[in-house]
Amino acid sequence: MGIGIQVLGIQVFDAAGNLQIDVTTRLSRVIGTTVIPAGSSGAIAVPNAGQGAIWYAIYTTNGNRYTPVISVDNGVISWVPRGGFPGGPVDTTMIYGLY
Repeated sequence: MGIGIQVLGIQVFDAAGNLQIDVTTRLSRVIGTTVIPAGSSGAIAVPNAGQGAIWYAIYTTNGNRYTPVISVDNGVISWVPRGGFPGGPVDTTMIYGLY
């Protein structure tokens, strides 16, 4: 007598039939967004940071300017101004979350 195993989860395939996501793939979630004012320093604590790895992405609509230096430590995303880039600092939007 054998034992049957029923696998539960999700699998997503692309149009060519290649597996893109399965039960072992981590999916990300967005926690929030914040505007980082030009030339500022600051930090934001990520809620529930112990539930996954922190990720972030930044964007600005003003090219040829510099964005802040960003670091992640102990559930907190911090930023400081970046110096020495022609054009000066620019307001930056950061979106962040967990995966």
